[in-house]
Amino acid sequence: MSSVRLLPPVLCGALTLTALRCQETPTTDELLASWRALDAGKRAAVLGAIERRLQTDADPILQRFSARLRGLAAYPPLGKPVHFDPAQLAPAAPPRTVVARDSAAGRAAAAQFHKPPFLDDLACAVVYDWAAGKAARCKDSLGPDEQFANLARGYPLGADQAVAQVLELLDDDPEQRQLAEYFEHLYADRDGHVFAGISLFDAYASGKLVEMPDVEAIAYARQFLATQSFVSPIPADRRRERLYQKIHAAMDEHRQVRTLRLVAAATFVRAAPSVDPTWQPLVDRCHYLWGECDFDPKAMAKRLHDGKDRRALLATIDQQLAHSEVAIAQRDASKKQLADLAIFLRELAAFELKRVQGQ
Repeated sequence: MSSVRLLPPVLCGALTLTALRCQETPTTDELLASWRALDAGKRAAVLGAIERRLQTDADPILQRFSARLRGLAAYPPLGKPVHFDPAQLAPAAPPRTVVARDSAAGRAAAAQFHKPPFLDDLACAVVYDWAAGKAARCKDSLGPDEQFANLARGYPLGADQAVAQVLELLDDDPEQRQLAEYFEHLYADRDGHVFAGISLFDAYASGKLVEMPDVEAIAYARQFLATQSFVSPIPADRRRERLYQKIHAAMDEHRQVRTLRLVAAATFVRAAPSVDPTWQPLVDRCHYLWGECDFDPKAMAKRLHDGKDRRALLATIDQQLAHSEVAIAQRDASKKQLADLAIFLRELAAFELKRVQGQ
C-alpha cells in the first residue's frame, strides 16, 4: 500500500483533502488486503474511528449522507416476491411451481433474464422495494467486512440507505407505482414454472423473448384496462395481440421511467456508478441535474415530475450541455464532488489502517 502522512484528515468545503494526501491513493484491493491482515479487535477499532470521523464532520458533503442514516429497525422488512395466482385469474391455466434459483433451470433462466447491473459493488442492508414503493430492510445488519468494503470502494456510510431513500422520493408517479407493483411479480412461463429471483421487469428489461401466460395478461387487463372480458384460454386473435402490445408498451414506458430514476439515485452516491451499460448515457445527464438541484432529492423529484416527457427532458439537458458552460460546470462539479469523496474515504481508511498498525 502507498504510504500516508499521519496527519489528521481535514475536509474543506470542496473536499480539497490537503491535509490527508497519499503519495498515491490506495486501491480498493490494497485496502482490503490490509484489512484482512488485522485481527477482529483492530478491525473494530478501524471501523469505529472511521465512523466517528464521518458522523461528526461538519463538511456539507459528508453531512448529506450522515443526515440520512437511520437505525435499520426504522425500515420495514423487504417484502417476499409474489407471483400471480392462476386460481384467481385463469383457473384453466396450468398450476404453478416455483423454480429455485440454484437449480439447473433456475440458473439457466437467470443467465437468460439477468437482472440489470445496478451498484452491484455496494453491500446493502437497505434497498428500494419497487413493489411496495418504500425503502426496506433486506438484512438486519452489515457485517464489518461489508462495511469496510463499502468504504474501500469509495461509498460513504449509509450509501445504501441514501440510494433507497432517494428512490422512494423519486418514484412518486401514481400510475408508475401501479406498473412497478405489477412488473415486480415473479416471471413465469406458459407451463406454470415461476422463476425465483426473476421479476417481470427483469425478464422484459433483458431484451430477450418473454413468454406471456394468460395469467399475467388477464391480471394486466383487469388492473389497468378495467375489464373482466379476457378469460383463459385467450384465443390467439387480434384482440389478444392488441392486449400484448399494450403490455409491452406499458413495460417500455415503465422501463424508461425506472431506469432514469435508478441512474439518478446511483449518481447521488457515485461519480462513475456501475450500472447497466445501456443506461450509461444517462449518467452525465443526471450529474447535471443533481448540480442544478444542489443535490436536493426533493428538488430532483420535482424536476423529474415536471419533466414527465422523458424524451423532451433529455433533449433539454443535452441542449444545455452542448451550449452552456454553466451547465457543463454544474455537471463536472457534481462528478468531482463524488470522485473526491471516494478518494477521501479510501485515504481515510488507509490512515486508520496505518494508525492501528502503529505505523
